[in-house]
Amino acid sequence: MSDSAEQRPAKRPRTNASNAVPSPGDPWLDDGNIILQAESTQFRVVRSILSASSSVFGDMFSFPQPENENLVYGCPVVHVSDTAEDLHHVLKALYCFVDNEPLPLVVIAAFLRLGRKYNIQQLYSEALKRLEFEFPSTFEEYDRSSGSFTLIDVQDVGHDASLFAVINLARENDILHILPAAFYIACTCLNGKEFIEAMESLEAPTHELSVFDQRVVIKGWHSIVEKQAKTTFRWLVREDIFAPICTTDDCTNGRKDILIFMWFPKPDCMGLTPWLSWWNANCCNACIRKSKGLHDSGRRKIWEELPLFFGLPGWEELTKKK
Repeated sequence: MSDSAEQRPAKRPRTNASNAVPSPGDPWLDDGNIILQAESTQFRVVRSILSASSSVFGDMFSFPQPENENLVYGCPVVHVSDTAEDLHHVLKALYCFVDNEPLPLVVIAAFLRLGRKYNIQQLYSEALKRLEFEFPSTFEEYDRSSGSFTLIDVQDVGHDASLFAVINLARENDILHILPAAFYIACTCLNGKEFIEAMESLEAPTHELSVFDQRVVIKGWHSIVEKQAKTTFRWLVREDIFAPICTTDDCTNGRKDILIFMWFPKPDCMGLTPWLSWWNANCCNACIRKSKGLHDSGRRKIWEELPLFFGLPGWEELTKKK
């Protein structure tokens, strides 16, 4: 071996997360009697509260502990395969959860994943309740919704990224009955080129739709725009239906103005849009009554078929799993 090789310094040994010195996480309770370790973070909690909240933890703790077990601060250490972030959100909620406050999506995702894995029904149900509130599966609930996030805090990541993350969560956790409303909102917010640009601007992988679901949204958009002309907005394109009650040019021109505003230079996805007051302008009362009735029945028709536009089973099949 050459002198230069002999003088070469020894390589530094590799380290990884599994060899890292554990650090205390939040919660770390002084009166805790068990430690959960996720990745390189440890959480000191009370065994009885975990057992009462989770049948899985309860069963786990019922087994006798090895006599030669290493203790940390006098507590046994249980290693779990979850991320430290997910475990942090779930444990914090078990000790100091505040109901009805908007929750970030990362918290809701943790509730779903760990709530299902450890059978923490309280947190799983809480996450599901919020998702079902934002993305209803009945026409009446959809009509009562505000159209913006209420029980989910989207300030950190924005509306569009949060919407895509919800779709991913629904796929991951098999909560398919919220997908029709989520896909429809994606269609109304993002049309054509804007949708592609929004996808390209996303940074976090959890907020990026799969290629499959990108196609689902784009195909759904085209299907709804085509269908709404024959249902919800039939009153805009079929003048013959007004012939028995009205033949004035004012009403005809008023409907043409609405048609041009909404569909040119490109149409919007508005199959579920409720009647807007400005559509009353330049139309007689008889035409307004007729148009409103057609519009409402068209919206209901779009809702009935909504899952089908996105390649999903019908509402009856989707809601069986609720």
